[in-house]
Amino acid sequence: MLTNGSDASDRGSEGIGDRATPGIGRFRLGDWTLEPAARIVSRGDVEHRLEPKMVDVLMLLIAHAGEVVERVEIENAVWSQAVVGTDVLNRTIWKLRRVLEDDPADPRYIETIPRTGYRLLTTAVAVAAHSPTHGPVAKEEKARFARRSIWAVSAAGAVLAFALVAVWRTETTTADVDLVSTPLTSTPGYEANPAVSPDGRYVAFQRYDPSDSRPSWDVAVMDLTSREEYLLASERGVHEYAPTWSPAGDTVAFVRSGERCGLVLQSLNGPPVDAAECDPDQMHELAWLTDGDLVVASMAPGQTLGLERVRRRTGDRERLTVPPAGFDGDRMPRVSPDGRRIAFVRQRTEGVSDIFVIDLESYQAVAEPSAITSENRRIRGLAWDPPGASILFSSRRGGGDRVWRIPADGGTPNPVSLIGRNAGPLSAAQGLRVYEEYHGTSDLWVYDPSTGAVEPWHESSRSEWGAAISPDGQSVAFVSDRTGSDEIWVIPTRGGEPTRMTQLDGAEVDAPQWHPDSRLLIFAATLYGSYDVFTIDINKGSLERVTDSQDDERNPIWWRGMIVYTADRTGTRELWLLDSEGAVHRRLSSGGAWMAKPSPSGDDLLFTRPGETGVWRLTGLDGDPIRVSSQVSADDGINWCPADAGILVIRSVDGTNSELVLSGTASGEESVLAEIPHEISQRMGISRLPDGGVLVGVIVRSESDLWIAR
Repeated sequence: MLTNGSDASDRGSEGIGDRATPGIGRFRLGDWTLEPAARIVSRGDVEHRLEPKMVDVLMLLIAHAGEVVERVEIENAVWSQAVVGTDVLNRTIWKLRRVLEDDPADPRYIETIPRTGYRLLTTAVAVAAHSPTHGPVAKEEKARFARRSIWAVSAAGAVLAFALVAVWRTETTTADVDLVSTPLTSTPGYEANPAVSPDGRYVAFQRYDPSDSRPSWDVAVMDLTSREEYLLASERGVHEYAPTWSPAGDTVAFVRSGERCGLVLQSLNGPPVDAAECDPDQMHELAWLTDGDLVVASMAPGQTLGLERVRRRTGDRERLTVPPAGFDGDRMPRVSPDGRRIAFVRQRTEGVSDIFVIDLESYQAVAEPSAITSENRRIRGLAWDPPGASILFSSRRGGGDRVWRIPADGGTPNPVSLIGRNAGPLSAAQGLRVYEEYHGTSDLWVYDPSTGAVEPWHESSRSEWGAAISPDGQSVAFVSDRTGSDEIWVIPTRGGEPTRMTQLDGAEVDAPQWHPDSRLLIFAATLYGSYDVFTIDINKGSLERVTDSQDDERNPIWWRGMIVYTADRTGTRELWLLDSEGAVHRRLSSGGAWMAKPSPSGDDLLFTRPGETGVWRLTGLDGDPIRVSSQVSADDGINWCPADAGILVIRSVDGTNSELVLSGTASGEESVLAEIPHEISQRMGISRLPDGGVLVGVIVRSESDLWIAR
């Protein structure tokens, strides 16, 4: 079994392949064999591929085996002058223990010295560089090895360890250094989800113009030689999306969804032909098999989103994949150039995905897929890189969305040198790579109740959202991607420079909320493969993990001195309460809950429910919730907050504008406080200032273009 670890904290070391380094050997570490140059640790038939920083830390501990190595020494040696949060080393140690199957409560390998550092408990023994690492060792080889001096890594080992670090930090990948990227489209709106024809002559893609009176997604085709483009047959106001080419490159399949949903085939010189029906309540994604059948990501009754094979001749459907319980589903199917394999993205929860591959030749019933990555990050694009030995994907590995290449059988991802910082869906054929580049920013704006004006409060060239005012009114916490990935920042309300509080390196993060003492922040993030609750002390910068499960704990707040969050622990997302001792998790709601916020007095708890319109109020721990508003829903995300006279909510008007509304909980009436000439998303956020003003997040720019790299 080959497991590929990955983490966005590998700055400065990403892109190093599996090349052996002459003169650098192997080590026996307890039951494990470590090959530092190849970044592999193995035991019997089990192999794990380590991240560069994991090897750096482990080699440093080996160099000081039996000694306590202080945290600051490790951070300075491994991360050099980079600004890192206190949790980066914690996560690296956590991943090393997981690979070595080491129990922190009863360690065999790495011991934690509280408030000081770490100590390697076992002796690392050098293995002759030419001796076999896997399989039985010949008797002669054993005898020769026994006659050699077996040395522990001490002073000489330390030199070797630091030499390794120097080698890893100076190596760079040469992949795609000659690629030249140029814009392919520049029309206002969105050009997205490209699909290059097998002969490399055409690209099909989705187009959306929000300025249209009845905007909808349409499928267009561009001739890459002449740059001429035209729309495939479209129906006004009906969405057409997910284009994919036939193996012959003369026909495009896509989804047409309105009141009805269908899979449509259209040749470049003919009319559209209906191929199969689909569910209009779902978003589908397509791939075309070499035998003419289609693969569609869809949801079977009673099952999560999975891949199905649609038999074009009969219309029969055959289930290809069934995700494990607790996963959101399988999507983004991509057929290899030889037609033998399908790569796809399996999503555990929002922003937590990995790439899997199934072999169609060995397929029986529901195939058992092979994991190619262990990203645990959002994956926005996926494509086979001809002739099929590797896979391209865009991921938040390392922060912003970049394109990476990984061997089709698994291995170390290497960055692909493409222009842009927000690469999305992509496609490749005949040496061409076409990818979507998203351009978008969001800013914090403030509403002044004395004038009714809404104007920028804190502008940035990057996206900022999810603002929360501290109870003492002195600070604002918000999320910004100004360092390349979403991190939590704090800025004084009176103005000044913001301070970064986290080092999440591409993990998804919920908007932060304040503790009543204005010292602690609480938020949820996907640092360990699913959403967990964390707190951070803004004065000390210390990060603490509050929950540790795969139950997707999200949207945490403080209420009555305790932590309230939502979790999908029972098959339905509900409110859960963590007592002040941090020991007992108690369910507060039934019937579903999505987002909770304390009432202005702090006595009651207000919350929304998924799939329903309204706000419910919970007065006590054992009370029954009462519906107090019918104007807010879970679709509004975090864009609402309690006010003395009702509920403040910011909502979209027409896809390009939004408005700030006060919904009275007593009267049920709504009044528009301000019109905002910008769009919003569900995570923009809204918060009241001490002077009665309202801080909101708005999208000031959002569009995407296609780029081509040769």
